Amino acid sequence: MSQKFSLCKYLSVRENIEFSGVFLHNMNGKEIVKRKAKLFEFIHFDGDENKKAGELSLVVRQAVALCTAVLHKSGNSFS
Repeated sequence: MSQKFSLCKYLSVRENIEFSGVFLHNMNGKEIVKRKAKLFEFIHFDGDENKKAGELSLVVRQAVALCTAVLHKSGNSFS
């Protein structure tokens, strides 16, 4: 994965996920909430979803960016 993350540092974690789901992947709110929960469990994210992406450590930012990249996929790995 690129070291240039696909997150907007001025948006919160939640806002980045929602933006990715709604505007990039045309998902509805229920789908986003369900997939976000599964992905956050997968990456062991137990942080504050309202924290700005720019305030996260590099490792956590990369993990959240991965979530936004695969949010729309419904493969067995994350569903």
